[in-house]
Amino acid sequence: MVETFIQKLGFRKFKAISFGLVAALFLLWAIFNSFTFVPEGQETKWLLVFLSYGILGTYVFARDDLRDKLFNIGFFRAMIYFIPALIISLIAFYFIFGLVNPLPQVALSILIGIPLWLSAVHAFIFATVETSFWQGHLDGKVGILFSIISAGIFHMFIWTGPAWLNFLGAAFLFLFFSMVHLFFGGFKSTAQQSKALIITIAVHTAYNFIKLGIILKIGGVA
Repeated sequence: MVETFIQKLGFRKFKAISFGLVAALFLLWAIFNSFTFVPEGQETKWLLVFLSYGILGTYVFARDDLRDKLFNIGFFRAMIYFIPALIISLIAFYFIFGLVNPLPQVALSILIGIPLWLSAVHAFIFATVETSFWQGHLDGKVGILFSIISAGIFHMFIWTGPAWLNFLGAAFLFLFFSMVHLFFGGFKSTAQQSKALIITIAVHTAYNFIKLGIILKIGGVA
């Protein structure tokens, strides 16, 4: 229905724009422009974070199997799956977390200095890169168990807080993402894998809206 409406408006050429292309452009834009908004004294931390995601993103977009899933689905077709999954997940996470920020004050103090729109871009980019790498690649390559262990280890250094708590939190979170990916057909046909990956990215993005304090900013709390 969305694609039909777009075609009637005369934007048929936009159908060729892939979800992967949009995500790659967002990633490049975010990396090169985000430092303008990094709070003073946090430059080194965010440089390492952006560098990590830049490396992961390069790996994701360089692999043929992941390009098939991300680039062979049109951006507008992907939105048919992405938007409902995002909205449903946001409602679910809102009732789980409410307006109680799960982040420590140290992390919240960093997020307050970042504009709402930039936080939203990061929520999408981080989710796309991480979900594509762990659910779209490692789950099938090394198995879900080793995949979530590696996700836990990675987030030990990315998240703020005790390392062991970061590991456990990320491992359980990525286990949930893997279950979502598996439920929607993450290991079936290529078309089904693209759909499953898009839905899982949407669920991950919704979680990031909580994690990055976006819901709090919208509510005027942060």
